Amino acid sequence: MPVAARQPPGAAFNAVNVFLHHPVAGHIVEGLHWTLLCLAAGLVAPFVLAYKCVRAIRAAMAGELELAETERGRFGIFISGCDSGFGKTAALSLAGRGYTVFAGCLTPEGGAALREAAAGGERLVPVALDVTKDASVDAAVAAVDEWLGGGG
Repeated sequence: MPVAARQPPGAAFNAVNVFLHHPVAGHIVEGLHWTLLCLAAGLVAPFVLAYKCVRAIRAAMAGELELAETERGRFGIFISGCDSGFGKTAALSLAGRGYTVFAGCLTPEGGAALREAAAGGERLVPVALDVTKDASVDAAVAAVDEWLGGGG
């Protein structure tokens, strides 16, 4: 079967082509093109961000972002301020989920109370810590390093 001969473009197509290749008109059309493209991206971006945030929050709430139970013991988490409040709550929660938690406590009583609240959890290690004293911070680092076997 013979190949059909190419049809020359129509008059309208030629007129558009001539217009777009005009030195001034071509730059204006290109500027409009990029303006509209950037405007569209700017309008869509917040919705994409919101969608991704909602998906991440749902995955976290469903536990899909949690490490497997067999992997949790490999990580040591150090939390300061575990005598009470958010630090204590975070330490108990993470230790209960199988993570090794080094809980920095200002007082020995705070460490004992935390150990009691953990109901004998071997993954909760109270560490004496006063964050306002360099010697105390160095001692806490040494205690964690010793617990980890010197590989910390």
